This record gives sequence, C-alpha cells and structure tokens, in this order.
Amino acid sequence: MIQRKEYRLIATLAACQLIWLSAGAIILTLSGLVGHQLATDKSLATLPFALMCLANAVLSMPAAAFMLRFGRKRGFLLGSLFGCLSGAVTSLAVIWASFSLFCLGVALWGAFMAFAQFYRYAAAEGVDAASKGTAISVVVGSSIVGVFVGPLLISLTQGLFQLPPFTSSFLIVAGLSVVSLLVTGLLDMPRPRAEPARPAALRPQIDWQPNIVAGLVNGAVAFSVMVFVMTASPLATVHFGHSVTDAASVVQWHLLGMYGPSLVTGLLIARIGEVRILFLGSALLFASLLTALQGTSMPHLTLALLMLGIGWNFMFVSASVLLSQPQDAAVRARVQAIGEFINNSTVTVAAFSAGTVFVHFGWTAVNLIVLPVLLIALLVTFRYALNVSRSRKRAA
Repeated sequence: MIQRKEYRLIATLAACQLIWLSAGAIILTLSGLVGHQLATDKSLATLPFALMCLANAVLSMPAAAFMLRFGRKRGFLLGSLFGCLSGAVTSLAVIWASFSLFCLGVALWGAFMAFAQFYRYAAAEGVDAASKGTAISVVVGSSIVGVFVGPLLISLTQGLFQLPPFTSSFLIVAGLSVVSLLVTGLLDMPRPRAEPARPAALRPQIDWQPNIVAGLVNGAVAFSVMVFVMTASPLATVHFGHSVTDAASVVQWHLLGMYGPSLVTGLLIARIGEVRILFLGSALLFASLLTALQGTSMPHLTLALLMLGIGWNFMFVSASVLLSQPQDAAVRARVQAIGEFINNSTVTVAAFSAGTVFVHFGWTAVNLIVLPVLLIALLVTFRYALNVSRSRKRAA
C-alpha cells in the first residue's frame, strides 16, 4: 500500500517528468526544422538530433554513477541545469544563425535526458515491491500531458518579442528547465549511505538472472521496433497520398498509445504480473505490423501506430519493473545504466536507418525487418516465464 509520503514523492517525480517532456517535445519538434534552416548542407539537418541521442547514450552510465554516489536529487538538479544551458544556447544559436552552436545546444538537451530518464526508477525505489509498477506507470503516464503541452507552447510563443522564428520556443525550454530545478528542489529523497571502499573482488557483481536479461532485452526491442516504425510512418503516410496533417495525426495517435495506458499498465502488472504484460506487449507489436501490412489507408496506418504505442508501453513499463528488482543499490544502478545505454544506442541506430530502409525498400520492408527482433524478445520472455514457473513450483 502506497503511503502519503510515497504519494508525494511520486507526484513530484511525475511533475518533473511532465516538465521535462513538455520542453523535450519542443526540442524534438524543432530540431530538424531549425537544423534545416541553419545548415549550409541540408543533408545535415538531423545532425543536432543525432548528437542529442549520442550525448544521451554516452552519459547514461556516468549519470547513473553520479547519482549512486551523490543521490538522485543532486543528479536531477544537475540534469535540469543542463536543460537551462540547452535552452539558452539554442536560443542564441537561432539569433546568431549558428548551426554549430545549435548542435551544441541540442546535445546539451541529451545531457539532461541522461539524468531525467531515471525519474521512473527513482519513483520505484521509493515504494515497496508490490507498488513499483504503479509508481513507474504514474511517472511515465504524466508524459502524455507533456506531449500535448510542448507543441501547444510552440504555437503560442511564435512571434513573441520580435525575435527570429522559434527563438521564443527555445527560451520557453530554458524557462521550463528553471521550473524543473525548482520542482526538483522539493524532492525528499535520502542521500545514499557512504560505504567503505571495498576491493574489486568483494564488490557485488551483476547476477545475470533471467529477469534482468528479460528487462534489458525487452526494453531494447520495444524501443528499437517502436522508433524504427514510428520514424518511417510520417514518410509512408505522405508517400501513400495522405496529407502532412494526416501524418501528424497518425503520430499523435501513436503518442497517445505510448503514454495513455500507463496508469492501467501498473495496475495490470500488480494484478497479473509483468510476464503476461510482456507477452501482451509483444503481441500488440506483432498485431501492429500485421495491420500495417494489410493496407495503407488512414484507418490502417492509425490503428497500426496506436497499437505500436500501446505495445511499447506494456513492454517498457514491465522492463523497467524488472530492472528495479536488484536489492543492492550499486548493482541496481549499474543494471539500469546498462539498460538506458542499450536503449539509447538502439534508438539512435533505428532512427537513422528507418528513413533509408523506407526510401530504398518501402513500407513493407520497414515492417518485416523488425519481425526477427520481436522473436528474440519473445524467446527471452519465454525463458524468464519458465524460470518464474519453476521458482513457484519449488516454493510450493
């Protein structure tokens, strides 16, 4: 049962997640557009996005190590500072029409992401084992508000202060990061206890049990499949004769599928367990691909992307619960850092290969190429399910 203090912690972390996603939606929406506007070589328009993904991947493990030593709160404060710098630098880059400075500013947002992606794990650490799924779901679920707030802020801030286009939006990013600093300051999280230095041979090692492997593999597969198909979907929507507005609608339904089910996901995990939810998530991803292969009408594309988002949510939240299970704080931090590094690395590869695959091989290839990856996740989950079944039989 979640206590009042735990509710306060979860609510504060959910607010941090909402603020981060609201500002992040602005960065993600505008990075390619502004990159195209500022780059002399237009083929480099997505370079800022690539550098953001790279910074996130490279800093994931150092961020986890920092928080293990100095505490979650200090890590989240440092991440918010990177967000403030990102908003300031990108604003100056647009004013000065500097592509290289814009690349730096967006990469700084990747540094913020490296810390902020651990909000859900911090929530799980503040509750008992039975409530971890609910805590993670509430934090992830707050993202749905940010997904809509970010684009709304872009439209509301255009033309303010008679600055170059989009400058005011990046100033909003800086302002939201300041708010994130203030909200993070309200976190009531104990600092990690100082432990005496131990020889390497005596330090706790990661025990690669089926639950940890299942968490790492399902998280990586969910991210790679989702980003690969999602990145190609706007191109496919327009290619099949639909409008840009239709493409935006497909993506919006997808985002609704990604974050909308979060509260239900936590309750389902608590009731029937993460194994069944992992299988259900994989099944939804399979159904999404089959739907996309059945037709190219708007109902087909919309339903496929909606199921893709829901399947990702089920697998992502369940994988997060599994990676929150190690009892030793150092082991838990290393496992989670490895998970985020793998996720961010696969996202980078998926995002940049999806367009190439679609252009050269088509929409059918985009959906077929991820089927073997999904089969790997299913096999790993099945192995974990067998392990759980054997453990229950031994306990009985």
